[in-house]
Amino acid sequence: MTRFILRDETIRHNALDEVCEATLDPLVEVIVQPYVPEGTSAQKRTYFGWRDEMSDYTGYSKQEMHDMLMATLTDEVRVEPKQGMTGFNRRKSINELSKVELIDFMRDVQIFASQTLGITLRDPDPLMGA
Repeated sequence: MTRFILRDETIRHNALDEVCEATLDPLVEVIVQPYVPEGTSAQKRTYFGWRDEMSDYTGYSKQEMHDMLMATLTDEVRVEPKQGMTGFNRRKSINELSKVELIDFMRDVQIFASQTLGITLRDPDPLMGA
């Protein structure tokens, strides 16, 4: 699978060339959608370090701490019903958060740690990749 993020004319032309060269047997699916940058691995390393720090402080397991932070600090998204099924709400996973959403989430984690737990987490700014 080839993925193109159209940052300039050359990449756009390369993507269009590949689509034009695609065969119809087997069928090829082409999806065009707005680009949403994913959170960086540095952001995620910082978050999971904080989670471990809070887990050690509270006595919750790492998974319990993660689940509690996600349930407390992230919004629900609606999963629309498929044929014959009912829709439902769920929380976004850490991997589904965009870079900007992850920055906001991490600020909320810092506030939660300070106001709810009374601890100060290390400053993430050098690692956030913002």
